[in-house]
Amino acid sequence: MSKFDEAVAATLPQGDAPVATNVESQKLRSAASGLLMGWADELEAGVRSALLDDRPYEVIRDEIRSKVDAYRQANPGESLTFEALGAIAPTAAAFLIPGGQAAGASNVARLGGGAFNLAKRGFAEGAVTGAGESTADTALGVAGDAATGGVTGAVISPVVGAGGKYVSGKAGDVMNWLRSNVGSRPSDAAMAELQRLAQGTGKSIDEIVQDIADGKILAENKTLAAAVRAIKSKGAEEAGSAPSTIDSTLRRRAGETAERAGEAAQQALMPGASTRNVFEAIAASDEALKAAERRGYRDVFRANAELDEGATGALEKLAQRFPNLADELNGYYRENALVPLFVKGKNGALELARMPSLEDGEIFYRLMRDEGAARWSAGKGKTAEPLTDAAASWKRMLDIKYPDLKAVRKEAAQRLSGQEAFKSGRKAFSMDADALEFEFDALSPEAKEQFKAGVLAAWKNKTRRSGTAAARGADPTKQEGAVLKIVLGDQYEDVLRKQLEIAGESAEAVNRILYGSMTAPQAAAERAVGSGQIGMSDILAAYSLDPIAMTAVIGKALQKNAPTLKPADYERITEVLISEDPDFVRRMLNDQVSLGDFTRTIERVLATGAEATRRAATVTGSGRTSQTVSPGVQSLIDMATQGAAP
Repeated sequence: MSKFDEAVAATLPQGDAPVATNVESQKLRSAASGLLMGWADELEAGVRSALLDDRPYEVIRDEIRSKVDAYRQANPGESLTFEALGAIAPTAAAFLIPGGQAAGASNVARLGGGAFNLAKRGFAEGAVTGAGESTADTALGVAGDAATGGVTGAVISPVVGAGGKYVSGKAGDVMNWLRSNVGSRPSDAAMAELQRLAQGTGKSIDEIVQDIADGKILAENKTLAAAVRAIKSKGAEEAGSAPSTIDSTLRRRAGETAERAGEAAQQALMPGASTRNVFEAIAASDEALKAAERRGYRDVFRANAELDEGATGALEKLAQRFPNLADELNGYYRENALVPLFVKGKNGALELARMPSLEDGEIFYRLMRDEGAARWSAGKGKTAEPLTDAAASWKRMLDIKYPDLKAVRKEAAQRLSGQEAFKSGRKAFSMDADALEFEFDALSPEAKEQFKAGVLAAWKNKTRRSGTAAARGADPTKQEGAVLKIVLGDQYEDVLRKQLEIAGESAEAVNRILYGSMTAPQAAAERAVGSGQIGMSDILAAYSLDPIAMTAVIGKALQKNAPTLKPADYERITEVLISEDPDFVRRMLNDQVSLGDFTRTIERVLATGAEATRRAATVTGSGRTSQTVSPGVQSLIDMATQGAAP
């Protein structure tokens, strides 16, 4: 044991003396002595002599001292304890009252002020206490006791203060223990890494939390891909379950987000469909329209069993003008066991064999229309033109005379137009965007719905074939995004784009993190994750545009004294990276326990306790030595005065 250790040991209590049963307890006066640094007896005697007692001040003071001395001799350990409690009281009270955080900060600063400053403070406290505890009758004697107490305080204060400084400096360790053992909180190292990753996104905490609320997760953020892949590439012994959790989560989310994006596309492009199979829905819709068309024609034909006189004469002239079509109609009737409409007259000209119906007139119109189209296609314009003109005139006459037929025919035309629109929609992603917009705007409302159904069919095919289609669909500057924006208008932003963006990020995260090859960014991230030693130049040299690299200095500062990441830390970090709970992510990223205010609070609490201990040791030690200097304390005083104090 060193000379200094032996001297300190000699100052410690060696056990209480037997308790005298006739000694009056002086606990309160002992505590007051520590609180008032040895001046409690003088203060009490002064108050009592002035207000409560007729005896002289000196008599009352000496009586108090006699009782306190008897109590100290009978109960040395207990009396010292109460004196220490009294000495601690001012420091503790200053910290606990409103505004006490400033007092706590001053305690931190005081302990960190160095041994010389602590010695000066100890000398002042010891001198005041020595004078207060002095029983000398002369001013010179009191001054001597004050000097003795001051020297003792100057020795004790820096010794105890050095221990207090060490204790208060362990605030970070205390907080780290609380994190790891109370409430399953992440360690300092894990929190520092989370802060570094959050800063690497280039977004504020509020923006990150809003992304989570929108359906995203931090692990899918593009700027964090290298860091997440670095965690994913670690083994189970190093990172626990974190790598497998990242793998399963990213795969699950890729499927789920694609499903949600598909549902959003279905809702936007083909709302109300009875099936998710576009072709099945279109076929069902077309069949329903055909049935309605057949019913419409049937009803209007039944209501008009015979053409009026003018229409009858016009039909007969058309048959004479285009006899080949009349023969074709008669042949059709014969094949279906129906009475032919035309016969040859005595002069060889075609005549009506019976009274024609509206259905006869409509069938003859269709024959004229189809034959005219065939002639045009065959390049027989000279014979095609008079035929199509005659067909158009006959159609106008029927429309004027029979408006119900016109309505049914219009519905049939819309159905056919819808079929064409659906076919065009399926080709939309290969069309020039400007041409597409022009064509789409020209469509009727009904045709637009069919066109969008065709776009949906093509879109589903794209997303099945390409995992990156969703990301391109979320970008209106890309062909896919431009097409969707044109056909959906405001619904593109309101219903679809956000879901496509999320699905795109999920799919791209799988490709980058699970399947991508080892890259320079990942190599940099491997060194950066959980390490406070990585230099900015190292990362910038590998990947100067990676935002994670830009925050490496911050990460290094935050983890300056942090331990290496452990498997549990990787699991905690991953828990935040894959979380879909915005409140949880906000709490974790806003948690400053290991990095800020709460650690400082703990440091102040520990410093306050250490300062209270230093003051109590200084006051009680200097107070006792001013009365009777023990060999141990005398050795400390001698060492201090000779310049050998530690």
